[in-house]
Amino acid sequence: MTDLSARLVRFVAEGMDAFAARVAPGFRLPASYAGHPVDAATRADLLYVLGLLLDAGVTEVAGVALDRVVLNFLSDVPAAAVEGFSSYRVAETVSRLGGLSRLTAEQAAVALAASRSPRLVAALAEDTPRPRRNFLVVSARCLWAQGHLEGREPAGLSEALGHARALFSSTSTGWINDAREPWTQYDIYTPDMYLLAEPFAAAMGPAWLAGFARVIADLDDLAQPAGAVVWGRSIGVLSLAMTIEVGAASLRRGLGPSPDRWRARVTQAVDDLPGWFSGGVITAHQHRASDPYRGTPRRLQLTLDVYGKLLLAAKALRDYPQASGASHWPAANRLVVFDDEGSSGTWTYRSRDLSFVVPVMRGSFSGYLPVPYGPGLFDHAVAGPATMIPTLLLANSPMLLPAGPVANLGLDDRGLTVEHRAWAPPGEPADGRWTAPGRRSATYRAYGRTLEVREELEFGAGQQAVVGLAVGETAGQPLRLSTDPPGSRTTIDTEGIPEWFGHWGAITRVQQVEFPCSSGRLAFTWRLTRGLRIASTDIDHAYSRALYGPLAGEASVVSAGDSGVGLTDRLDGVDVLHLAWPERWSGVDPEITADVIRRVKAARVRLVWTMHNRVPHRRKDRASAESYAQWASAADLVIHHSEYGRRVATQTYAYGMHTRHVVIPHGAWTAPYDDYRSLTRTQVEQEEAWPAADLRLAVIGQPRAEKDIRSVIEAVEACGRRDVQLVVRAAPGTSSQDPRVTVEYGHVPERRFHRRMKAYDAIVLPFTSEGMLATGTVFDCMGSGTPAITSGWGFLGEVLRGAGIRYGRTASDLAACIDSLTEGQLARACAAITALQADYDWTALARRTLEALEQL
Repeated sequence: MTDLSARLVRFVAEGMDAFAARVAPGFRLPASYAGHPVDAATRADLLYVLGLLLDAGVTEVAGVALDRVVLNFLSDVPAAAVEGFSSYRVAETVSRLGGLSRLTAEQAAVALAASRSPRLVAALAEDTPRPRRNFLVVSARCLWAQGHLEGREPAGLSEALGHARALFSSTSTGWINDAREPWTQYDIYTPDMYLLAEPFAAAMGPAWLAGFARVIADLDDLAQPAGAVVWGRSIGVLSLAMTIEVGAASLRRGLGPSPDRWRARVTQAVDDLPGWFSGGVITAHQHRASDPYRGTPRRLQLTLDVYGKLLLAAKALRDYPQASGASHWPAANRLVVFDDEGSSGTWTYRSRDLSFVVPVMRGSFSGYLPVPYGPGLFDHAVAGPATMIPTLLLANSPMLLPAGPVANLGLDDRGLTVEHRAWAPPGEPADGRWTAPGRRSATYRAYGRTLEVREELEFGAGQQAVVGLAVGETAGQPLRLSTDPPGSRTTIDTEGIPEWFGHWGAITRVQQVEFPCSSGRLAFTWRLTRGLRIASTDIDHAYSRALYGPLAGEASVVSAGDSGVGLTDRLDGVDVLHLAWPERWSGVDPEITADVIRRVKAARVRLVWTMHNRVPHRRKDRASAESYAQWASAADLVIHHSEYGRRVATQTYAYGMHTRHVVIPHGAWTAPYDDYRSLTRTQVEQEEAWPAADLRLAVIGQPRAEKDIRSVIEAVEACGRRDVQLVVRAAPGTSSQDPRVTVEYGHVPERRFHRRMKAYDAIVLPFTSEGMLATGTVFDCMGSGTPAITSGWGFLGEVLRGAGIRYGRTASDLAACIDSLTEGQLARACAAITALQADYDWTALARRTLEALEQL
């Protein structure tokens, strides 16, 4: 087996090992699971999956020798209750493992009875209500499998194959409407029908192959990273499984415009599978939802159903290796039409910035509404209120939606146009009690990160109406809703409410806008703009937490991960890579840096560098300077913390011609000190065993070559004040014999660092004028409200705006400053530096940063 096929088999084998441990020891299913009976379909599917594992060469799972026991599990299958999909799975499993001759008489009786699906065959013979069209193919598959099992043609097989053949021949587009009248539903069941018929494709005639080829070509444009079909019913994890199934069929038969593109999509889908399972069991019902008919009573059956699909795909993929790269999601802007009349279709839009589909058809529930579907971007509740479409409330009416047959559907340079000519409650035909006459004409267009919809609504004059629009968001992808005119806005917290669970996750926030109207007409435009997706190289650093925290709900910020293998794929879908300290992320080796930059550029992300340092603090050699120079040349935007820093940086490095520069200050470290505002000086002195002092100075932060700590010690030693105490953190080897000077080494824990600031009268910032661009210690002074005694370094002068006490440059300058310090001077400096907190508020600075990123 190739890597791709082997990965699928291994995934299922490991999943079934966990399944046995947590659910079915020895693969003996319990009578019930989480309060629900374990039904016949689940028992049949367990047999099916174990048989497919054996066929894939897996002989033992969870300590069970499969070849000796699988067929014994037939005794657990209640044959009389087995129908439909389960029937052919039992029959095919027995045939796959050697046929009836391997069974005891009792086992053979079970296998034969389970394979016949009599109720489905009878239901298809009735005029009304008939099962959905996909069951015509299911019935043919059951009878075909039964014939292989029995070694003869069963009654009804020829007729069933004829019905299936007629179904595939009835469509010029390849797509099959799987809804009952009066509804129209083109969905995941179209490719599923082709896959179901594949074992007897030769009996289907040329229509099967031609139709499947057209459908796969359409799915090449319609597919999303989350699945081949992401609207309608039976989606979620089944969408991802369909990607793998369609990809396998495309590769095996050479169908579609780019089978290799499907191979890359299958590879990505296999990467995503673990997120849908825990302990071998599907998680499609946990913190998200499945369709009601696939609810928690069918949790085990859905688990085994997906495992079976994966194993069938693995068999087809044995000759195909894995693939990678982002080119398997090319741009698309196409209306895929499903019917001959052109009244049903799906608009698919894919760009670097947005990826979604808008299905347009007359579906029986909200999964078929003309709303954007893009898992992780545009998500919708499975059983909750309709979102991203206008709603209408009349006096005493339920919520009404655009309804009835699609009156107009087309895509041109202006965008997608959709028109309905009635209003009705969700899932009701346009001739019920609450049907209201009217019209909705909408034009959808996408540009950049924005989807814009222009609405023209009519609903009868002379009655008070409220037009509403609700937009749901997931926690990981903020959306910005704007409307023209503005309307009445409300934002609602829906986190944890099951009604708002979608197939892929939970809707945690709903933005709502309403327009009261009595004229019977309303025109408005609404826009959804996707929040930036930012990958941070230092997401856990205090600076990053303070900067990104205020952006919650406005941008999606994730970790960039390490800079090694897989970086380009990991950055796929990210807008901005935000670099802070390159040496912490990718090191300073110039060759490695060049390779990392190539992979970043291959991902087509914007590179933003907040340039904290001129060179790395701990490496000031030629290699580190060359590495920094490479980042400077590659950056699309460089954020400096001061005009001084910008000037020094641009004098040091040759930036790219395309590089933009912006100055956004560092924020004040105010919040970390809020827990210690009530702490007293005496408490800290007792904790630290410091003697009382009228004037306590300190040098805080890491010792740096650019920080003249020795001069501060000499200044205190030379000053005439006996009431001064200096606490200084210095490099090993630094010392003083003066009892007024306490020299410390090593790291000070964060909590202790913050508490000690309450016992300092001032912080000395003895930075030289060369070497650094900025220091975070001045923002500790600002946030804690501690006066700063500063050198003449340009950065400090610009940031403090006169709020610091400037001493000059030399030790004697500082000694004179210390001798002349008064309580009044310190009090004024304290008030001045505290007043700067508002100007260096992280919320305002975060918004300025986001604006700069959005302008790229």
